[in-house]
Amino acid sequence: MWAMDEADYNKGEWGFFSMCRTSINGSATASIVGAADCNQGVSLDPVGSPFEVSASGAYMLAQSALPFANPGHLRGLTVQRLFKKVLETGAPHLFMSSFNEFIGGRQASAYIANTARNMGLPYDSQNRTVWVDTYASEFSRDMEPNKESGDRIWRVTSSCVQLYKAGRSCGDADASQELCCTTEDKEIFGNIWSLRSPNSNYNSGPGPNSMPKPFPIASIIF
Repeated sequence: MWAMDEADYNKGEWGFFSMCRTSINGSATASIVGAADCNQGVSLDPVGSPFEVSASGAYMLAQSALPFANPGHLRGLTVQRLFKKVLETGAPHLFMSSFNEFIGGRQASAYIANTARNMGLPYDSQNRTVWVDTYASEFSRDMEPNKESGDRIWRVTSSCVQLYKAGRSCGDADASQELCCTTEDKEIFGNIWSLRSPNSNYNSGPGPNSMPKPFPIASIIF
């Protein structure tokens, strides 16, 4: 069993937690808002059928305190998008991460960029010693209730697990009001884009008129 998507799912290795990908076998991404399906890895059995899949309160691409390294809970949107794959595959084994794992360890930043520091603390004298697994209550794989953020993530996760155990999905006619499936309470965020031309076109170049493809730099509540 591996974390950080180091598992070879095709060989039956399990994922402790898995991150969303831009496409099946595509690049790992922390972009959740307005993105395509999650496409996290699924462990296969010897005949190629889904055997194990994982979901979590959030996940990390690097140390959680770094910008863009962790999508955060997003009011349960991250759990919901991860569970879309869980419910579609119906793998007989589901691994959930995590409960009661408020890890507080710090270590040197894995990157040397000026932005590779604890988010929101630019003038902290220790901001290059970053929090790894958990950064406040939002950027955490944990799903249990806590004083800071309440029990929303736990309730969304519980709803999703109940659907999984019953062999149901959000596409079922009687599932639309399940907390795992509702969207009006979760899809309340919008991306702030790094760079966008007036006509929303971009030119990857080369040349003097080249403009890099825009990418989201933050998600805010509208």
